[in-house]
Amino acid sequence: MITLKNIELDFHGEALYSDVSLDIFNGHRIGLVGANGTGKSSLMAIINGELSADKGDLNIARDLRIAIMRQTMPDTDTTALDYVLQGHHEYVQAQRQLKQAYEQEQDEKIIECLALLDDINAYHLEALAATILHGLGFGNHETHKPVKTFSGGWRMRLQLAQALLKPSDIMLLDEPTNHLDIAAITWLEQFLTKYQGAVVLISHDRVFLDNTCNYIWHIEHKKIKAYKGSYSDFERLRAEHIKAQQALSEKQQRAIAHMQSFVDRFRAKATKAKQAQSRIKALEKIETIQVLQDKTAFSFEFKTAEDISNPAMRLEDFAVGYEQPVLRIGELTINKGDRIGLLGVNGAGKSTLMKTLAGTLTALNGTLMKSPKLNLGYYAQDQVELLRFDQTPAWHILQRHPQWSEQLIRNFLGGFNFCGDKALTCIERFSGGEQSRLVLAILASLQCNMLLLDEPTNHLDMEMRNALVLSMQEFNGSFIMISHDRYLLESCCDAFWLVDDGGITLFKGDMDDYQQWLTDKAQSQQKQSKKVKKDKPLSVENTTKLEKQVKSLEQKIEKVNQKIAVVDDALKEPELYQEETGQNKASQLRLEKTALVSELDGLQDQWFEALHQLENMD
Repeated sequence: MITLKNIELDFHGEALYSDVSLDIFNGHRIGLVGANGTGKSSLMAIINGELSADKGDLNIARDLRIAIMRQTMPDTDTTALDYVLQGHHEYVQAQRQLKQAYEQEQDEKIIECLALLDDINAYHLEALAATILHGLGFGNHETHKPVKTFSGGWRMRLQLAQALLKPSDIMLLDEPTNHLDIAAITWLEQFLTKYQGAVVLISHDRVFLDNTCNYIWHIEHKKIKAYKGSYSDFERLRAEHIKAQQALSEKQQRAIAHMQSFVDRFRAKATKAKQAQSRIKALEKIETIQVLQDKTAFSFEFKTAEDISNPAMRLEDFAVGYEQPVLRIGELTINKGDRIGLLGVNGAGKSTLMKTLAGTLTALNGTLMKSPKLNLGYYAQDQVELLRFDQTPAWHILQRHPQWSEQLIRNFLGGFNFCGDKALTCIERFSGGEQSRLVLAILASLQCNMLLLDEPTNHLDMEMRNALVLSMQEFNGSFIMISHDRYLLESCCDAFWLVDDGGITLFKGDMDDYQQWLTDKAQSQQKQSKKVKKDKPLSVENTTKLEKQVKSLEQKIEKVNQKIAVVDDALKEPELYQEETGQNKASQLRLEKTALVSELDGLQDQWFEALHQLENMD
């Protein structure tokens, strides 16, 4: 299908990788892995023809159909369903031609267009698009809502849905699970397993890679090596490769030492001079074996300052939400040493609960008691917005620890791979992964005895995720964690709480049991929906009220999105970062955006709840 031969790609005059020769055949499901900045997305762009290699050849089979998940953020009045259908270009073109034929009363053209639509099975496309959207977490009513009313993460799901619907022989998916919850990830795994073509995907979710890939391409030391099997197979094979390389390197070093010893001993002897010269030339020609390092660039820990008394937190008659309660809790206790994973579908209220526990959102009702020595640390999905983009990692640590020496700050940041000049570089030049890593570094520096972590792995590469797993395993405080990274949850959590139907309960099971619970819940909802349609007459009054509520919320969401867009445009102005008054204004704008994003989350939680109620009435 696709052949890459002796490919080289340069970045700012330096090779990202060179002499890359790889093949993609039908049925290959390739996971493209490597540290951030090694050129994974660039390689995908080369395969798609959007980027030209500096050297080498790319051969693509004639008429090969490629579907790619776009990283742009759509903003349109088109409905979610129609937007996904636009990804099927033959369908869109045939529909456009059919419309023109009807307008111009061209009977032969009408018959031709109808035949073409029949050939591409167009009459089942809308149902397929709706199925894909449902699998990715969209409710029935949401499929008919304008794209611009959705948040950024949901719009990226629409880009993924477009790629999945488009007829293709190969799919290129860049971080497809980034904005998905566990239910949607599980559905995507099943979809890709049944897909008949080839897949190349970039992901830092090891469980997802294990469940979908039969090949791993690993970028390291400017080379790309192909491994057959899952991600777990790749880790095992790479470890064996490193061990074998180490043995070869040691053998080579012994041979070099032996030859050097001969040269040193007999260089001056006339009878041995020729042999010594021969060995000198041989030494010059030896290409030293480069041993791969099975060592992480990250080494950090979350230290705790003081021990706390039990309970760390206690909730009584608690209600969280915005205008209306999203979650009600009669009684809940969090003790020191508890390591809790928070489960539940999107919109169930997990993040709303975390914000309330962290104190960034006021509870609607009830009592929250805390241990006197509780030192709480909170990682939120929008925490990056609070950083000073005109300042450095060292500056951010110094603001929180003015007593720390420059060397101590540098040593600390080195554990998060902000080494050398990186610690003194303005973070506006950083990638999303580097900015998220800095937020974690700041949190680790605070020595909290309880952590609230809301999707801490977003934008982090595999190496940093592994380091986070180790640090959380060694953390001797308490934590509550929301994550779609199943490996992180399974490796670090001792207990799971399930947020569902406006309440919270202890979940007795592991992540496999949770995935089965999600499947059972979806089937139960489908049966209940059919039963309601069959047995229960519609309440016109309630339906009308809910529809008005949904429309009102959509209008509010649109207004908040517009305000966020205005703030984003203001933050792009270069003069903000040129003087102190401008920098102060930039900080105010970021705080304003954080408040708007929080308001948007609350409105969308209410929107999802209203839509869910409306679907159950249809």
